[in-house]
Formats: sequence, structure tokens, C-alpha cells
Amino acid sequence: PTLSVTGDDTNVSFRVNAKGTGNVILQNTATGNVGIGTTSPGSYLDIERTGTVKTNTIFVELTNSANAVDMDGTETSIQFQQFYYDASTPAVQASGRVVVGTEQDWTATTSTLDSYMAFHTAINASLTERVRITSDGRLGIRTTAPASTLHITPDAAGALQIDPFGSGGGQTGEIRFLELAANGTNYVGFKASDAL
Repeated sequence: PTLSVTGDDTNVSFRVNAKGTGNVILQNTATGNVGIGTTSPGSYLDIERTGTVKTNTIFVELTNSANAVDMDGTETSIQFQQFYYDASTPAVQASGRVVVGTEQDWTATTSTLDSYMAFHTAINASLTERVRITSDGRLGIRTTAPASTLHITPDAAGALQIDPFGSGGGQTGEIRFLELAANGTNYVGFKASDAL
């Protein structure tokens, strides 16, 4: 393979290819932006690739190569950091995390290859899981083991709030329970009156 480096007053380009004309990794020296597959990066990291319409195109892969007999709860994450202000010694602190983990011990048996996705936020300088989506599509808010399609463990009396969708009469939000699809689209609805 051949590595070629070219540059001018604006950009520095790196190309790796047997012929030296492959994919470009480019840094714009004026902005510091880095582009992969693009010569005009518009952000700190700009990745461009021609995908296929009506299907998924993978741009980034994160692989955790750890594996063992006991590996339930093995997690791979993207963590976000934020500096906090201090007049003399500002420092960085974890501010959020997106996690994907194994729900049980993974083996070559496909029925064991189930995962969850979780979202963590910072409270009092500690990252805490707030939302989890399980392998079977259950959504848990403030619970790591949702027992239904939507499972909320509230921290106050108002577990779920639905605001009005407008300011006019009859524009309070509504929860609807539909009948079986084979029978039609009728439903039973629950909503607040305009004034209680």
C-alpha cells in the first residue's frame, strides 16, 4: 500500500491505497475540521460515504472484543464529557453515556445474542441509567427491567403528563385505547376537560 500526503495553505490530505489514490482523510488547517471521504468537512469530524437508498449504511462500527463464559452485562458505550468552570483549575467531568450491553452470556447460539440499549445522564457528578430499551422492544424509564412495552418508575406523583396540543377549546391531550383491528378503528379515549 502507498501513503501519499499532499497539502496547501488550506488543507492537508492523506490517501492510503495501493495506487495512492484511495479514500481521503483530510484536515482543514484553517478550521481544524477532519473529513473522511470528503474534501470539505463542515464539522470537527465529517464522514461522507455513498450508501444505498432504502437500506442501512454503516458509517461507524464499535467492536468490543472481550468474550468469556460469563459475559452477561458486558457493555460498550459512547461517553460524553464536559468541562466545568473553576477560576483556577477547570476540569472535565462525564456528562452522559449511550450504552449497549449483553442481556445474557453470548455464545454461538443465536438465541443468546440479545442486547439492550441504555441512556445515562449525570446527576451530582455521577452517571446514572435513566432509560433502557430491551432486546424485545420494551422501554423502561427509571427502571432497568421493564415488564411491559412501556414501564415507568416515577420519582413523583405525576408519572406521565400529557400537555394540550393547542390553546383552543377541546385541545387537551388524549389517551386512546383502540378496539381490535379486525373490528374497525373505534376507541375509548381519556382526556381532561378544558377547565377542571
